[in-house]
Amino acid sequence: DTALAYRYGSNFTEPARPRDIGKNILTLSHVNSGKGGLHALSLEGRYSDRNDPAKYSTEGATEYLFNYRYQLAAARVLDQSLAFGPVGDMALMAGIDLTTKDTLFAPRKRAWVFGPVLKFAVPGFLDLALLHYQERNHKGIPGTPHPDHSFDGTWMLNAMWGIPFQLGSTSAVFNGMFNRLGEKGRDFNDAPTAGETLLRINLMVDLGQTFGLGKKTLMAGIGYEWWKNKYGTPAGIGTHTKTPTLHVETHF
Repeated sequence: DTALAYRYGSNFTEPARPRDIGKNILTLSHVNSGKGGLHALSLEGRYSDRNDPAKYSTEGATEYLFNYRYQLAAARVLDQSLAFGPVGDMALMAGIDLTTKDTLFAPRKRAWVFGPVLKFAVPGFLDLALLHYQERNHKGIPGTPHPDHSFDGTWMLNAMWGIPFQLGSTSAVFNGMFNRLGEKGRDFNDAPTAGETLLRINLMVDLGQTFGLGKKTLMAGIGYEWWKNKYGTPAGIGTHTKTPTLHVETHF
């Protein structure tokens, strides 16, 4: 499945930014599954308004993110699933996250994850993973003691789901992801980091199918993002995002 998605929210936040930020976000994603395992990747552009300015500019910043995940399920290796109770199978997952942004901070996140996944037997999918997380990043603000910094390895509890259902005569899906990340040791300034929690959910309706345009041709809906201690930053200005979001997407 390949999809192009757009979402917008007006109450995003960034650490040290005192005002809410409007962001237009475009995401190109691709998922495929075969004998070699499951591959999922996405390329995302986040375009802020002027409350989150680019370096030496009054215009909004631009952030790019690339994410890749690979899952190798037991059913593919052993030719049988490791099902028990509500769990339909188990898998091993590995992945990388790459991020860059044109602010004065100039982050360049390079992170990798690895760990086991429980794959629940539900309509659609529901995965729950306990992962090891390792990050290296950059802080471009002058005077930073450790501008290129490797954080301590930590744990991540990750859940992702997409549950289809019928909303009257219309097809719909409830999507979401949840991350709970442990503390990452000291930061660029030798200050302690905080554990962070991120929740994104959305409810999408298949308008394309409703209007006879084909399944998943046009999907639209609403969502919500809740992010506490953003990037592992302890509680302070701009570290807690709580914003509703609007979503539109098409599948190829």
